[in-house]
Amino acid sequence: ADPNTFDDYERGDWTPVFELTSGSLTYSHQVGEYQKKGDYVSCSCWMRTTGRTLPVNIALLMAGLPFPKNAVESRGGAVMYVNASTVTGQVHCYPVVNVSTLAMKAVNDGVSADISAADFFSADVAVFQLLISYFT
Repeated sequence: ADPNTFDDYERGDWTPVFELTSGSLTYSHQVGEYQKKGDYVSCSCWMRTTGRTLPVNIALLMAGLPFPKNAVESRGGAVMYVNASTVTGQVHCYPVVNVSTLAMKAVNDGVSADISAADFFSADVAVFQLLISYFT
């Protein structure tokens, strides 16, 4: 195909979900939208939890991205908001290569570390919003 021909465009919905190795979350809202233009994907989501059993896992992941991230391009960029969190440091996330998952991390004193779901969801009711762009 001609590289100057725009013939790959898609938009749709996706269902974001946090992957926990223990405990559980109850959601009242899990809404996600995306646009894919060529190999560039832009996604947004909004989630609201209304209950939890205490998760104790170390590496919090968010699953359900509409497309896996490729291994060649840069990690992508994200803007996120969460209100009921006791995580210290700068919270960030990035797409994990070759799967439809985001890794959730926190940076303290220049060191990036996994986020505990127990700290990230420190109350039963929490709101999480995300906007991320990445390459497939």
